[in-house]
Amino acid sequence: MFSKFGQKIIWLVLFIAIGILCHPSQAIAQDELTADKVKGKAKAQYAEALTHYRMQRYELAIEVLDKLLKSKPKLVDAWLLRANAYLDLRNYAAAEADFEQAVNLDRNYYWRGIFDLGRAEQMQKKYDEAIAHFEEYAINDKLKPAQRREVTREIANALFSREAVKNPEIFAPQRLSDSINTPALEYLPSLTADGDNLVYTVNADGQEDFYVSHRDKGGWRKGRPIAALNTRKDEGAQQISADGRMLVYAADYGAVGLGNYDIYMAEVRQARWTKPVNLGAPVNSSAWDSQPCLAADGQTLFFSSERPGGLGGRDIWMSKQDSDGQWSNPVNLGAPVNTPDNEQAPFFHPDGHTLYFMSNGHPGMGGADLFFSKIDEDGQWSQPKNLGYPINTHADEGALVVSTDGRTAYYASDQSTVPGRRYNLDIYTFEMPLAARPGPVTYAKAIVFDNDSRRRLEARVEVFDVQSATKLREIASSSNGEFLICLPAGHNYALNVSKEGYLFHSEHFALSEATSFDKPFTIEIGLTPIPEVSQTEGELPGNKPVILRNVFFQSGSAALRPESIAELNRLKKLLEDHPALKIRIQGHTDNQGETDSNLVLSENRAKAVFNFLVDNGIDTTRLSYLGFGESQPIDTNDTPEGRQNNRRTEFVIVR
Repeated sequence: MFSKFGQKIIWLVLFIAIGILCHPSQAIAQDELTADKVKGKAKAQYAEALTHYRMQRYELAIEVLDKLLKSKPKLVDAWLLRANAYLDLRNYAAAEADFEQAVNLDRNYYWRGIFDLGRAEQMQKKYDEAIAHFEEYAINDKLKPAQRREVTREIANALFSREAVKNPEIFAPQRLSDSINTPALEYLPSLTADGDNLVYTVNADGQEDFYVSHRDKGGWRKGRPIAALNTRKDEGAQQISADGRMLVYAADYGAVGLGNYDIYMAEVRQARWTKPVNLGAPVNSSAWDSQPCLAADGQTLFFSSERPGGLGGRDIWMSKQDSDGQWSNPVNLGAPVNTPDNEQAPFFHPDGHTLYFMSNGHPGMGGADLFFSKIDEDGQWSQPKNLGYPINTHADEGALVVSTDGRTAYYASDQSTVPGRRYNLDIYTFEMPLAARPGPVTYAKAIVFDNDSRRRLEARVEVFDVQSATKLREIASSSNGEFLICLPAGHNYALNVSKEGYLFHSEHFALSEATSFDKPFTIEIGLTPIPEVSQTEGELPGNKPVILRNVFFQSGSAALRPESIAELNRLKKLLEDHPALKIRIQGHTDNQGETDSNLVLSENRAKAVFNFLVDNGIDTTRLSYLGFGESQPIDTNDTPEGRQNNRRTEFVIVR
């Protein structure tokens, strides 16, 4: 599972390499020694050093090899083993020197040593020397396809790195406070859209659990385990949904799953986490499926998988949930996002276009770097771009999430690890480079309540694209009446909140021309209970008007615009569902223009809504209309926003 990403595994690869070294080729120089040729004390010393190395006791291995090389300076296997030990200790200069000694003794004994020498040089930013050794290594026509691909990739990495270090990004990572970071390992941060809740993984002595921290004016509170989801098994690779009400994660629960890691989902209901549900097929497979990311629309799932049908080892896949709650067959994102190597840790930003991920298949600084790609309106992904140096380094950069405003990134780093001491991972933040930021996006955070009793309500929430009338999302507010909806720039949105027995409420968000946002929308939505209607005429006492915020007219005219139809149909349905209900439609203007003209315009606009309802089957005896002109403003007329609020059409219940 990706939650182990911080633990270096290079020693396993080198363990295999050491096995190869113990069976050398026959092309050995006469004055050169190999491990299988030495005897007595030297043989015992080499075996001891090899045991230390395999147990990751690198300093002890080096101590033994120092003594051995004094007596056997031409023992090529000893130079190679010590070089690898230095490499694991990140002493790249010493590793380079030892690899050079081994290569100079016999270049043909262990051809891989030329490649390893290039890697040690690359880690020291000696890119020209590294490229030269990579190219020399690539000359060998006996390289296997995987080795050929590997060296081709490292040449590309060295070429990229050589230019990247000349043009560094501004990068000043800040470690989060001790309320989150501890002596244990903290990694895989995920963030709600409002930036107030941070969910992350804590690894204490090999046990992985979920923790959550809440931010208040004083900063991040002490992280607490999510007891309802943590078990004695490993849970990790989690992602909290934008509204904080769902958590997707990966776990290996043994026989109950489909593969060695499956994707699970849990929800918050009645302020408690539900029992996690395995998403099952087709999302999960018999292969490794992990690192899920639920998009802000709540219906699109990105994840990394080793399943057949991909381009490489681990690819990024996508599945969509239909109106019945069923997940579609996952689709491989394909090129240019995926490569023959590994793409992991997808994070799809709430802007609805920008995907951040880690990859060791695209040109970068080496290891796994962080990249981003953007999807256009036709569903095509752009060529991934590297986040640059020093955000990316020669080490593996882990999962990254980006705040809704696009300015701040959260990630885990091992930069506090002291060489030779216990490995450490902490969570950091840094300011995103301008070129790597997502598109502008904001969110609406609301509370729904009964207008009379102030009691919080669970209600139906729908979001539409005003221009196309396409429903983009439908959710329910939580048991405490709260909901959060992300709103990317580039569209105008209609929001409708409804509940049986109540008049509906609508909001309009004009974001088609927005390029940035100063603050999100925070809304208190009071729903008015539908009153019992008597035969007595007149307005009901305490009756509040319901503003039709998604009814639009041509400028200076009473002609309804086509995008008004959805809201008008909603009003028509309300009247059809409640045949005893009678309403008065009211028109208002701002204070621009002549007072008398504004009065006429407001009445004509109210009449236009009246006519629409009559033309669509509502009896005229249930309807009336009235214009108020500029006489009843609800906002200032000194700003464009205020005047827009004052230009409105509304209705009230009458009897």
